[in-house]
Amino acid sequence: MVIPQFVAGGAERVMSILTRHLSQRCEVHLIFHVCHKPFYDVPDTVSLHYVDTIRPRARLLVKVWRYLAGLMQLRKLLKTIRPDVIVSFHNYRYDHLVVLAKMFLRIPVVVSDRSNPVRYRGLKRLTRRAVYEAADAIVVQTDFARQYYERHFPHKKIARIANPVSVFPSCVSAREPLILTIGRLIADKGHAYLIRAFAKLNLDGWRLVIVGDGPLARELKELADELGVGEKTIFAGLVTDIGSYLRRASIFVLPSLREGFPNALAEAMASGIPCISFNCNAGPSELIRDGANGFLVEPRDVDGLTEKIRLLVSDKKLGAELGAQACKVAARFSEHRIMEQWERLLGSLC
Repeated sequence: MVIPQFVAGGAERVMSILTRHLSQRCEVHLIFHVCHKPFYDVPDTVSLHYVDTIRPRARLLVKVWRYLAGLMQLRKLLKTIRPDVIVSFHNYRYDHLVVLAKMFLRIPVVVSDRSNPVRYRGLKRLTRRAVYEAADAIVVQTDFARQYYERHFPHKKIARIANPVSVFPSCVSAREPLILTIGRLIADKGHAYLIRAFAKLNLDGWRLVIVGDGPLARELKELADELGVGEKTIFAGLVTDIGSYLRRASIFVLPSLREGFPNALAEAMASGIPCISFNCNAGPSELIRDGANGFLVEPRDVDGLTEKIRLLVSDKKLGAELGAQACKVAARFSEHRIMEQWERLLGSLC
């Protein structure tokens, strides 16, 4: 199992679940490209390895040297471990290292694409396609991604396996006047649009809770202050117990402009929270049926987002009905069902 790093994130959480599940019946090795303490718990039976590869801010010659040294280090490690199959998660820049390192070792490689495939252009797209051509299987999270890759690769090579969804049930009466969003504080997550919508609402007694950290934290806090909602906007930072927020929130909003599989949205729905999401081109529309179990709004449409939040704030009965329908996604993406799909795929390659 290869992943760039084991920080807080959707891909890393899924890798931790898969690792825990497989370690109950297989020998599992985790290989990182960035050395640090894993954010998620790793079973004691799992072996951890670190391979120093790319340093993005280094000079070109240093990058090339580290790349070649890391490639040889990874190849040597794979020859020592002799795995039955390699699963590379999350980042095509490291996927190609795995594909090159396994050459002549006759070890099947599964690359797991955790993002929106259309975001890459030019050389990145060509490199990604070459890497995926050399892989034995490609795992995608959504039908959108599956259909995209089926235009370029044999259908039998592509497996659509969504993320397992954790459930944090709570009583509706325990809900507080909180609007919740969860996600890394980067431009793709669209937090600024939600802050602007919250400011337009001018709701008495309501708070906006933003869970996550990232490089835009200071900028987003300044925006909230500028719009007059700084005191009503809570930046919770990195949180290990997401359930404590999901159990209290009355509304969940996903203002993302790009998604792979929106874990936070799925968990909010499974927990029975009425949800609103920007309808970015991968993920949300496969979970939300607009008006039936949540609301979809066109990306960047602050007025549309404001309108849907106001509707849920004013109509508690509607919110309860949407939440009751939303929680049905839990059965579709249960951990047991998703792990079975992974087992079948890996078993077919060994």
